[in-house]
Amino acid sequence: MTKRWNTGDITNFEYLLQLNFLSGRSYRDISQYPVFPWMITSFAEKLDLRSGGTYRDLRRNMGSLGS
Repeated sequence: MTKRWNTGDITNFEYLLQLNFLSGRSYRDISQYPVFPWMITSFAEKLDLRSGGTYRDLRRNMGSLGS
């Protein structure tokens, strides 16, 4: 699955959905609803998706981003 994602055979959404499925998360159980990471740092009217500053630092967890 990771190889297919790296080569562009599947989208980011499909990849994350499969990871959630493999971890036991499902749309059928609201307490185990799929998790998708927060990727964009701000939602301006016009986004430059080529700019590295548009995306959050995925090396840090959400709790440590405000500090």
